[in-house]
Amino acid sequence: MTEKTSPPLSGKTLSPDMTNSELYAKVRRNRYNDDDTAVSNRMWNAIGVYCEAKLAADRDLVTQNDRRKLDYTIVRPGSLNTEEGSGKVAAGKVHLGKSISREDVAEVIVRCINTPSTIGLAFDVVGGDSPIAHAVDEVGGQRVDTFEGRY
Repeated sequence: MTEKTSPPLSGKTLSPDMTNSELYAKVRRNRYNDDDTAVSNRMWNAIGVYCEAKLAADRDLVTQNDRRKLDYTIVRPGSLNTEEGSGKVAAGKVHLGKSISREDVAEVIVRCINTPSTIGLAFDVVGGDSPIAHAVDEVGGQRVDTFEGRY
């Protein structure tokens, strides 16, 4: 199997300004290092249809929420593992290199539900060194949004 260097996106326009492919390329240029790109490419190669649908849904939620008026937080976990949770993560605009346990992702989501300052944000979360409560509180307190400037 040949590894692709970009996701298998259809190129459909989700807004008049940018296609999925253009958006993906912009994110890679602005924030990803070589390791992040490799992780992302592996994910898109394995579950590209899901990734495209998730990107479209997240983008629609963010760009169309002025009419829906939903309180949302988009948690974007990196590579998942089946290990026991450590209770420690890296969250916000983070590199994708370290996998995260499903248990820790669940704890991040619970913390977001109880942290109103995360409403309206989208952020990445991977395995890390910060206690979950601190990491989520910091994302909310600093209004760290990985979608900032993308839509």
